[in-house]
Amino acid sequence: MKVSIGFNRHLEPDWLAQTASWVANGIEGQALKDRIDSMLEPAFTSKVAKDKTRNLLFGIWNKLPKHISERFQLRGANLLMEHSEQHL
Repeated sequence: MKVSIGFNRHLEPDWLAQTASWVANGIEGQALKDRIDSMLEPAFTSKVAKDKTRNLLFGIWNKLPKHISERFQLRGANLLMEHSEQHL
């Protein structure tokens, strides 16, 4: 079975950039989920919608397929931060 991330909801560019920033700074696992939850809290009234959005952001930046190196992921995170309009 092929593992992939489906984009089934709206993601704000600043959510992607902030999550990338945390990953580039070595934050991962539950600590990353907790930070994403705090970031998304003001934007959602539905816990289910917030959790699904958190899981999508987490899946993009924290769960890597075996064929993708951490170095590739960190380079992507750094490029996103470098070229983001958000100054994190």
